[in-house]
Amino acid sequence: MENSNLSKLKNKIRIILRSYHYKNIIEAVNNIMSIAFKTGSVFKGPVPLPVIKKKFAVNRSPHSDKESMDIFEIRIYKRLLDIIQPSPSTVDELKKLNLSSGVDINIII
Repeated sequence: MENSNLSKLKNKIRIILRSYHYKNIIEAVNNIMSIAFKTGSVFKGPVPLPVIKKKFAVNRSPHSDKESMDIFEIRIYKRLLDIIQPSPSTVDELKKLNLSSGVDINIII
């Protein structure tokens, strides 16, 4: 009985999405959820992970007035999605998945 529980735990796909644009990551999550739903897989998520904010201070003028600076910020949005019981058709559809260019996807099996 323990072997069947271990095989269920190992049969999982974890998907981590990263993007600079909030709308792109929502669209990608919706595409992945629709694929999982169509193929009959069980999924959990999406779990919003903390937003990473990177700030950069740049001098306005290269020669004088070092106290005058512009501050720029980059935000990185992340989502976590788990597909618990993937079918072979789910894996095939995820391989064919077409995401926008601004979304980074990391799939862990």
